[in-house]
Amino acid sequence: MKTPKKSNNQSSSSSKSNSNSSIPGVQKTSHQYPIFDQWYKTNDWILQRCDTMPKHTRFTISSKIACIALENTDLIIKAIYSKQKITLLSTLNLNLERLRIFFRMCKDRRYISIKQFEYITDELNTTGKMCGGWIKQCKE
Repeated sequence: MKTPKKSNNQSSSSSKSNSNSSIPGVQKTSHQYPIFDQWYKTNDWILQRCDTMPKHTRFTISSKIACIALENTDLIIKAIYSKQKITLLSTLNLNLERLRIFFRMCKDRRYISIKQFEYITDELNTTGKMCGGWIKQCKE
């Protein structure tokens, strides 16, 4: 049985990058809310690390970290479209602190390297500063 040849449209679309700018609506979100871009990039890194952690962590710390990271994405999207931004952003800020603690545990148990721990700490701090700035702006 012969496999069908790819049409020109299929082959050219696979060579395009998977950037957010090609998705309608995401580009607008990205430009207006830099925290979205920051967290999207950080979340991708986190999920990649969770995939490479030892298998015995799959249903414990690795899955907990992945769930919190995905919840943060959800909170940012909800905050963009909600009138109750401060409540959502406060939850996001709490979740960032939870991630700091869980990643510290991962470093202590050698699931991630010290260099990876330093990287994620910087990314979480950057996101936390952006979140705090957004909260402050909402209170004004």
